[in-house]
Amino acid sequence: MPDLRPDPDEILRAPYSRVVIPDQETGTFTARILEFPGCVAQGDSVEEAYEKLQGAAESWLEAALDLGQKIPDPLEEHVYSGRVLVRLPKSLHRQAAEAARRDATSLNQFILTAIAERVGVRAAHPGHEDGAVHAISASTRR
Repeated sequence: MPDLRPDPDEILRAPYSRVVIPDQETGTFTARILEFPGCVAQGDSVEEAYEKLQGAAESWLEAALDLGQKIPDPLEEHVYSGRVLVRLPKSLHRQAAEAARRDATSLNQFILTAIAERVGVRAAHPGHEDGAVHAISASTRR
């Protein structure tokens, strides 16, 4: 009977989100696959951390498969509708509405612009506020 168990190497060819974070105190780097909770590796360089992450990911997948757990889909494959429901405190809602009115725009456009500016700052300056973060795209793997 053929083995129906998924191959970890095949799974890892999917565009999973790999992130490498430098530790300013130790000079080392920590690598993670965001979709795999607890899948972490460390190295003295970005390259070493990333290389060790491959082995950690294979071990993580083997353990998850042994336990019969569902392997998460890559974040890149998630479909987003473009609609978000946000609950705000009344005071923040009022302040945002007043700011939108001063800018002669809708509240929706004001919030969209505020989010885009915040996300854009992080994209243009990784780690600007929370420490440096280096994302490794799926195309640079292997």
